[in-house]
Amino acid sequence: MTVRNNKVMMMSNRMSSAFAISALAVSMVAVTNSAHAAQRIDNVSVVQTAPAVTQMRLGFTGLPVLPAAYQLDDPSRLVLDFEQVQNGLASRFNEYNIGAINDVTTLSSDSTTRLIVGLKESGNYTTAIEGNDLLLTITDPNRPVITSDPIQDVLNNNNSMTTTAVITPIVESSTVPVAPVRTTSKVVVKKRSTS
Repeated sequence: MTVRNNKVMMMSNRMSSAFAISALAVSMVAVTNSAHAAQRIDNVSVVQTAPAVTQMRLGFTGLPVLPAAYQLDDPSRLVLDFEQVQNGLASRFNEYNIGAINDVTTLSSDSTTRLIVGLKESGNYTTAIEGNDLLLTITDPNRPVITSDPIQDVLNNNNSMTTTAVITPIVESSTVPVAPVRTTSKVVVKKRSTS
């Protein structure tokens, strides 16, 4: 092999390496973008689980992303920023008026989905992941949280006494057991006395 052929081979190898590296970089960006694109908020539901507890459930297409969150006053609201999550909600504004939550406004950019949760008043909040759902639980700090579990109420320093009435139905039977009695060729059925 001559020196000239050797230089051509080296340049060819460099170009192949450069092409392979750029192709690898492009494919990694595509994989990263598709992984982020797979994260999407598809639905929001709000329920009041107790007089002082409201829960908002955010349904994701995959494992939920925990948001950066902060509260604002006047008017009271909770802002949730989800990085690298798309908005799959049908409406930009949804009014709920359930428990502590008045409404939810959704804003989106290329890389962030922001949910602004309008609150009736400021409260404490916690988040939890349950399957593909993110649960946001808002509690009213001015009201005691009463559960149906008296032991948990005591552990939460809740001085309210909670009782649950247990109703046991009384089942009465109006039928009387009947026993057949055979006599010669007739079958006679006698009722037993109920007293």
